[in-house]
Amino acid sequence: MSRGGRLEIAEQLDYVGRKLLGIFITAAQGARGGLIGARCATETQINTPRIQGCQRAELLGHLQWCVIRQHDTASPDADRRGAAGNMADQHGGCRAGDPGHVVVFGEPVTPIAEALGGAREIQRVGKGLACVTAFGNRRQIENREWNHEVVLYEVGEACSTQSGRDVVHGHDRRTLRRHHRMTRTMSEPIRLAKRVAALRGCSRADAERYVEGGWVSVDGVVVDRPQHKVTTEVVTIDDDASLTPLEPATLLLHKPPGFDAISGSNPAASLITSVSRWSEDPSGVHALKRHLVNLTPLVPLDREASGLIVLTQDGRVWRRLTEDGDEIEHEYVVEIAGEIAPWGLRRLNHGLSYEGRELPPCKVSWQSETRLRFAIKGVQGGQLRAMCAQVALEVLSIRRIRIGRIPLGKLPEAQWRYLPANERF
Repeated sequence: MSRGGRLEIAEQLDYVGRKLLGIFITAAQGARGGLIGARCATETQINTPRIQGCQRAELLGHLQWCVIRQHDTASPDADRRGAAGNMADQHGGCRAGDPGHVVVFGEPVTPIAEALGGAREIQRVGKGLACVTAFGNRRQIENREWNHEVVLYEVGEACSTQSGRDVVHGHDRRTLRRHHRMTRTMSEPIRLAKRVAALRGCSRADAERYVEGGWVSVDGVVVDRPQHKVTTEVVTIDDDASLTPLEPATLLLHKPPGFDAISGSNPAASLITSVSRWSEDPSGVHALKRHLVNLTPLVPLDREASGLIVLTQDGRVWRRLTEDGDEIEHEYVVEIAGEIAPWGLRRLNHGLSYEGRELPPCKVSWQSETRLRFAIKGVQGGQLRAMCAQVALEVLSIRRIRIGRIPLGKLPEAQWRYLPANERF
């Protein structure tokens, strides 16, 4: 065979081999263009539709802006199923679903990064809304209250979280809300207890106890009613404020002559007012309006007499001065006129009777030439005048200066003071 014939046969065999090789490679890659398995030889193949095997590549000029696959070296494919699903977030040059190893031929264009992705924008809106603590409608429910103050922060304000608590510009949001409630000019009145709770940072129940205990002043005046309404008034809380339970009050009054101690047309209880409290009252009790009502007068005293009388809200004091009243000694100073009868002082101590009943012994002494001091138990109305008359003495005035262990002291006439808890009759 001639040399030319042998070359022609070689070219034909070469052509047939290349055709068979192309068919084998296509079958090995599969329909989805996966990588060739392990221990198989590969050959980089760049192909597009309408380009047949064994045709010459045209320097990739006809592949501009076409998506082709980049072949790897022969190696085991550990993630064959996930290869097509690896899509980089916000890839600027690929379509949704393209795998991560797809490349685009063409002149490279640097993509401009977006400021925020869609997911982050949603998160930012959520964080912004979290900074809104109350809506504009005051009738919406917040903290079990329907008439709350409106406290708004702009969505754009910096919000963060520290130990589970919202923080605005580095400050505790709850502190800012409390400060805002204290300083803002309120257009609608609120209960005093609510204002105290905001000022003190305590519960509403404790705030009511502070108010009822007389520890709260409104424009300098003590107010003991939690439901008292305030707007722009200055509310102050005493530095010594305490939550000690309130005790019923007992008042000591210096009754002037002409007032009825227990009952009558001119009761001495009418003298009990907030103005008539003794300015030097040593008891230290906070004066409350509730202390001036529901008072029961105890221990009778003649209408013309003056001196110490007791008014109380305390059942223990009432029992002491009524059930055990005859066992408590009273002291009187009686101003007299006239010449005492012979043995008169002795008879005043023991030996007289009143309304047909023999009187028990008592202690009577001269305080001055015109005054007698009586220390007596179970005295009745009109008894002292009757006793003095039996020894030829005229009574000009009577003043009670002590009941049990409680003295009248320097308490001025027509004024009152509190009985401290540590004092007993």
